[in-house]
Amino acid sequence: MYYSHLFFKQRRKISRSLIMSALVSVFLCVLIILVRPSIPSRATNPSFITLQPVNIKSTQIGLFWQTNESLSGVIKYGKDFNNLNKLAIDERDLESKLPGKFYSHYMMLKNLEPNTTYYYQTFYNGVYSQIDKIKTPNIVKDIASSKPIYGTILQLNNQPSQNTIILFEMEGFLPLVTISKLSGEWLLSIEQFIARKNEDIQLETWNENSLFTIKIIDENGTMSIVTGTFMALNNNNNSFIIGNNYNLVEEGNVKGAQTEKILSKNNIDIIYPKEDSIIPAQSPLLKGLALPLKEVYISINSQPQYNFRIQTNNKGEWKNIISPSVQAGRYVITMKTEDEKGNTVTLMRNFSIAKSGEQILGTATPEASPTLDVNPIIPTEVPTIFITSPTEIPTATPPVTGQMQTIHLFLMSAVVLIIGAGLVLAF
Repeated sequence: MYYSHLFFKQRRKISRSLIMSALVSVFLCVLIILVRPSIPSRATNPSFITLQPVNIKSTQIGLFWQTNESLSGVIKYGKDFNNLNKLAIDERDLESKLPGKFYSHYMMLKNLEPNTTYYYQTFYNGVYSQIDKIKTPNIVKDIASSKPIYGTILQLNNQPSQNTIILFEMEGFLPLVTISKLSGEWLLSIEQFIARKNEDIQLETWNENSLFTIKIIDENGTMSIVTGTFMALNNNNNSFIIGNNYNLVEEGNVKGAQTEKILSKNNIDIIYPKEDSIIPAQSPLLKGLALPLKEVYISINSQPQYNFRIQTNNKGEWKNIISPSVQAGRYVITMKTEDEKGNTVTLMRNFSIAKSGEQILGTATPEASPTLDVNPIIPTEVPTIFITSPTEIPTATPPVTGQMQTIHLFLMSAVVLIIGAGLVLAF
C-alpha cells in the first residue's frame, strides 16, 4: 500500500509538470506572436506599374520600374540565386548617396559578365519582391558610330527640369533610358539597339525613318509623350515642356512657343546654337532668322573653315546641318545678311563641340523648338552618361515577408525545453 501510494503520487507530479510545461509553451508562443513586429504584406504596398530592362549591354543592364507612390528603393543582384551580394541604387542618388523618393526608378546592374544569367529583386517600402532573372548578351562589335539624340526638358514655368527620366522606345527593340541634367539637357547614344526575338536578344540597326516614342517623366510622375522619326528629330531643336505632348512627324506643326514670340519679318537672329552652348553632336543643327526670301551667309572658324549660303523661307527661317562633321573644340559662328534698308547685318555666336562620350553640365536657355499641339521651347545639349560600380553588401539578407527566421524558432524551442525540464526536476 505504501509503495503503491508513492507510485501514484509520483505519477501525479509528472503529470502536473507536463501540464505546466505545455502551458508555458503555449504562453511563450502566444507572447512571441503578439509582440513580434508586424511585417508589411505585399497587398498593402505600392505595386509595380511596370518593370523593364533598358540600356542592355554585355557588361551592364539597366532596370526601369515605376510605382504608384513616390518612394525610395534598391535592387539586389548577383549570379547566385541564393546570394544576391551586390546592390544597385537609383542613378539620381549616386552623388548624394542618400535614397530619394521617385515614381519612376532607374538603376544599373554593372560589372556584369557577357552571356551570363543574373538574378535580381527589388526592395521598396520594406518589402522584397520575388527574385527574377535576366541574361546579358554576348560581346558584339559596335555598329558604325551614329549621331546621338539630345534635347532639353523644361517645366511649365520654362525653368529646366532636372532629374527627369527620358525613356526612348521603338517597336521590336529594348528601350533606352537617360536622365536630364541640372540644365534640363539630356543625350542618348543610339549607335546600336538591342532587339528581342522571342527569348533571344541581338544587336540590330535602324534607319532614319524608324518611328519612335519618347516618354518624359519628371519626379512628380508628370509625363509627356513625343513621337517622331530620327530624321524629324535631327532636323529640329528638341526642347520639350513637361506635361505637353509632341508629334515631330507632322511637319505643319513644328514651331515652338518661344519661336513664335521672336518670329517676325524684321527679326535677324541666330536661334541655334545658343551663346556658349555645348553641343554633343559633331554635325549640329544651325538655325536662324532673317528677312523672308533673303540670302544668308554663314561661316564657322573650323579647320577647314565651314562656309555656306542659304535662302530663308517665306517666314524668314533658315536651317542647316553641318557636314562634314566638325571636330571637338570651341568655335564662332558668323551670320551675315541684309536688313530692310539693304545694310549688311553681322551676328556672331560662340559655341563648343563636345568630345564623344564627354560629360557636360550646361546652362539651359529658352528658345526655339519643334512641337505639335503644344508650346515647346529652347535648344541646347549635354551628354548624360553615368557609370558607377555597384556597391558590395553583406551576403546576409533580411527575412522574406511574413516568415520568421530559423534562429528565432530554434531559440524558442530551446527555451521551452529548458523550462519544461526545470519544472520536471522541481516536482
